[in-house]
Amino acid sequence: MAEHGFPCKTYELSRNQFDLDSYLQVAKELHEKYPDIKSVFSVDLVLIACLKEAMKKE
Repeated sequence: MAEHGFPCKTYELSRNQFDLDSYLQVAKELHEKYPDIKSVFSVDLVLIACLKEAMKKE
């Protein structure tokens, strides 16, 4: 991705971090740290949390 002009960041969840509340917190932190975020590649619940956070910005 980076070689095509798309900078990438990696974020690893803590071991056994599987609850929606923690995903929502991670999404909030990611959007605060990277306000111009364009896409997220992850599992379903993390993506839902990121979409929910992104919709707050609209």
